[in-house]
Amino acid sequence: MHTSGGFGPHAGGGFMRAIRFLPVFLLSFTSLLGGCAEEWVKPGGTPALFEADEARCLADSYRRFPPAEVQELASEAYYTAPEKRCDSNGRNCYRTRPEYVPARFQTRDTNGPPRNADVRACLFRRGWTPKP
Repeated sequence: MHTSGGFGPHAGGGFMRAIRFLPVFLLSFTSLLGGCAEEWVKPGGTPALFEADEARCLADSYRRFPPAEVQELASEAYYTAPEKRCDSNGRNCYRTRPEYVPARFQTRDTNGPPRNADVRACLFRRGWTPKP
């Protein structure tokens, strides 16, 4: 996404005035933050330059911090509590049986956080900074 800040071919000063200023491109940086958008800026940056820098940084970081998935317990197994249930008239009541609910597991990439930090550091080295 490009922000002209009042400069550009259709702004008051015209196109020639606009080219005297370095454009600043705001780019969505979502691949590192799991969907949380972070905007990065770089004087003279372009979307193509950001994509190239990001791709290089990601490739280097994946080599240094390859996926290391582990299974973790998300919730322990348990039995539901018996309940008393009745029809709409309040008659014909019964107790439910306890039901077994198995444990749930989730997969987590233990190298995800250090990889993301490494990509951020790489982008900083290449001149990109997060928009304040």
